[in-house]
Amino acid sequence: MPITVLGLDADDTLWHNETFYQLTRQRFSELLADFVDAQTLE
Repeated sequence: MPITVLGLDADDTLWHNETFYQLTRQRFSELLADFVDAQTLE
């Protein structure tokens, strides 16, 4: 029997931690601002 439906579930903990990730990324960029510009760091 062929597969006709595929369901995906996003991990709720990943969505919750995205805020912390973005804040940490921003702070990391601030800490290195004297050495490298944010675009290069990205």
